[in-house]
Amino acid sequence: MTRSGNNFGGLVVLVLLCSPILLLPLSLDRNAAFIREAENREPASFPVVQAAGDVLDTQTWDGVSAWLRERVPFRGDLIGLKRWIEVELLNERRLGVVDRGEDGWLFLVDSYGGHWEETNQTVAAALANTDAFLARNAGADSNFRMLIAPDKHAIYPEHLTDDGRRDLALIQEDRDRLRARLSRGDDARIIDLHSAMLLEKSESEHELYFRDDTHQSWYGGAVMARAIVDSLQPGLWEDSSAVPTETIRHPGDLRTLAGLNSYPVRTEQVLVTQRPGVELQEVEFDGRTHGDFSVVEDHPHSWQYPVRSRYESDGQAELIPGRTLILHDSCIGWIARPLIRPYFEDLTFMHYSDATPESLSQALQEYDNIVLEVVERLAPATLIRLLAEPDPDAASLSWGRDNSIPVWSLKDLEPEKLYPADGVEANLADGKIDLTSVAASSAVVFHGLDLSAGHRQVARIQLESPGLGEARIFWSSDAQEMSIDRSSAASIRGGLNEFHLDLTPDEPITKVMFEPGAGAGSYVIKSIEIRQIAD
Repeated sequence: MTRSGNNFGGLVVLVLLCSPILLLPLSLDRNAAFIREAENREPASFPVVQAAGDVLDTQTWDGVSAWLRERVPFRGDLIGLKRWIEVELLNERRLGVVDRGEDGWLFLVDSYGGHWEETNQTVAAALANTDAFLARNAGADSNFRMLIAPDKHAIYPEHLTDDGRRDLALIQEDRDRLRARLSRGDDARIIDLHSAMLLEKSESEHELYFRDDTHQSWYGGAVMARAIVDSLQPGLWEDSSAVPTETIRHPGDLRTLAGLNSYPVRTEQVLVTQRPGVELQEVEFDGRTHGDFSVVEDHPHSWQYPVRSRYESDGQAELIPGRTLILHDSCIGWIARPLIRPYFEDLTFMHYSDATPESLSQALQEYDNIVLEVVERLAPATLIRLLAEPDPDAASLSWGRDNSIPVWSLKDLEPEKLYPADGVEANLADGKIDLTSVAASSAVVFHGLDLSAGHRQVARIQLESPGLGEARIFWSSDAQEMSIDRSSAASIRGGLNEFHLDLTPDEPITKVMFEPGAGAGSYVIKSIEIRQIAD
């Protein structure tokens, strides 16, 4: 007969061995929330296997490993405990991707520029692209402006750690070259925001950057707004127009990235621009027209979405006339939009990741003013990509030409021709699909198409995504299987995405599969339209 003590001990051991599996359902939501809030990204999705050979691909198994690591029970809590030990007991200064500087100042390690030596991110290539772009468009009718938003360490180097100063020194020559080219006073197309920030710092009692965030404060945002407005119409900006409205608790993104969530949240002063005699007429956002910005302000990802506003003046206050496009990153998106917009008659904000060399080329013909803003740490890669010479045969340009013929759209799709993948719930209504997936793949298949072989087809897709990924469209005939060889893809991010993809069928297209590509979650496929490009 076995003693009860042995049974109890065995039961304890069994529970301990099985605890990761038992606790997994309780920790999945906590892990996902930690990744989104503390690591500022989306959880890794399970890799999609498109062909048998993918099972042997190293990248597939790297993806599986990442997916498993993120599902360790209470991963975020364990990381938080580790961070407390590092800060409170060991006084560590480098906390993963964040440096803990003096007086509560936090700095993003990536902002030091070590990645500038990587392929397609070098300063030399970025400056060559910039010079070629400016020369190529010297005769454009549009007023073009570009500015580089300094990273926080460039304005407040006195708060850096010793490690931060060491890392900055390694890339200082490239940084000096970039700043020298993009601060030239003899080119009206270049806005020298770095010098403007340093001048304001020397004269102002306010901090121009959040101590625990990568972004400038509202006071720094006002410096940026003034630089943009006065570059297009000198002397128009009025410092008195940027008025304090409220004080809010602002949990900085670096505070979260560093795992310092248990530390007190700082309060910050909010500024907005108010100009007597200037009145908002309408706002265009997410395909609808509104009378104010309330819908925009309530949307969690509105800073990534295109927003168009129109203002009128009573004649006393001057507005910058014509249509203006500002391509920007989160430096303007989070803070400076409300500070800038009341100075413009007709202004569209758009995240620069939505732009391409081809769309920028078109914008130079359609807008009266174009402003490109990008933060310094991302400037080389962005200038290399966005200021490249446009491809005259790019899908986005071919889509809008006279020889493009509409041949199919989601509005033509009958509900019974829609086939979601396993684990995917899809509802078709009014030419759009609301889609929810609990699986790694969120694919939907459309049957009943009849598109000619031997002709180039271009699809324009509008997609609301829960996170980063790669959207892909597949096409085939009834006799063919879906294959990666008959597909094309585009990188996407959280929020609204619009992109154009080429379809080059060797047989008539009778079915299409669309994979949104950001893993499990909720999507809205707002539209898919296909046009045939005539010879």
